[in-house]
Amino acid sequence: GYKKVLNTHSREGSMVKLGNGDLLFVYRKGLDGQHTSNESAIYAIRSTDEGDTWGDPYLVYDTPGRDDRNIAAGEDGNGGVIVVWRVFDADTATSDGAFSIHSTDGVTWTTPSVFASSNNVDLVYQKLVPRPDGVYALSKDDAGFHLNRTSDNGLNWVRLTTVVTLSDYSLPFVEPFLIDLPNGNSLILAR
Repeated sequence: GYKKVLNTHSREGSMVKLGNGDLLFVYRKGLDGQHTSNESAIYAIRSTDEGDTWGDPYLVYDTPGRDDRNIAAGEDGNGGVIVVWRVFDADTATSDGAFSIHSTDGVTWTTPSVFASSNNVDLVYQKLVPRPDGVYALSKDDAGFHLNRTSDNGLNWVRLTTVVTLSDYSLPFVEPFLIDLPNGNSLILAR
């Protein structure tokens, strides 16, 4: 059963599978239908039957008076989920930073932790990647694409390396996506 969730400006989501087998889709919901708006928040919708049916959308986190956007989520390696997003002021076109939260069940969430704080904030897109030594996020700022890791469910993030330096290319790459391949290699996609 399809469940309509696009009755507002909904976008930028990630699907995760929780430890109990439930599917959780975490996404940005703009409450006024605009692409950028200080009336948006992070929502989730859950399926307990492998996606055949879906429950009602529910609020995960809302920064009052700001645009919660550029949502990325991923399994934490222990059956829970980590969500990373950017807090944006649509009126001034500046960023308040990027933050992360964690949940073991997709219902109760931790207090946000800082992922990055600056106007040249790292943006994380789409999906976080769990590995044996932590959860990885590929972020982008004006300088390049950076590999980051948390080993404590998103409380602290460490930038491990710059993977791509954007000044080496004539095209403005955006929205990088990290994929682990079955052979042990990783692939970065960007548009």
